[in-house]
Amino acid sequence: MTRRILLLPLFAMACIGFVKGQGTTKIEEDPAGEAAIQEVRNVLTGYDQATKTGNADARAPLFNDKMLCVSERFGRGETLNKAEVMDLYRSGKLKNISYAHDNIRLQAFGGNTVVMTGRSTTILRYKGKLSKGPRLFTFVFVKLDGQWQIAAQHISDIPKGDAPWN
Repeated sequence: MTRRILLLPLFAMACIGFVKGQGTTKIEEDPAGEAAIQEVRNVLTGYDQATKTGNADARAPLFNDKMLCVSERFGRGETLNKAEVMDLYRSGKLKNISYAHDNIRLQAFGGNTVVMTGRSTTILRYKGKLSKGPRLFTFVFVKLDGQWQIAAQHISDIPKGDAPWN
């Protein structure tokens, strides 16, 4: 019985130490990621301006030479490289009539990769057909040689009635 009484304080101290160790975990600050997001926001200002004015040549340096663009329009999918995307803009086969994005989210992965997601209600003419959206999109930005570029882009039409905002 005496032995049990002596073990009780030891057990209590062990429990207190365990409980203190279970405190909330502080979310690590990521100054490199925060700086990356701000830098990408600055790049997006130029991208948005080039898109609104239809200036394909101003957009070209924002796309990495190895960029892939996966898009789904009118129920058909395609994967394009930078040259094919630029040809669509320069030839007029892809022309924005109005440009609007919302629900934008930026997530940094260290100081040289940022993923942007959002919703587009841009009205555009694509290969002769009018597309009014809405669409979901993802852009992957990478920082190479000190310059932010889009390495991957994904765009998908949202069928009517399948999204909470329809």
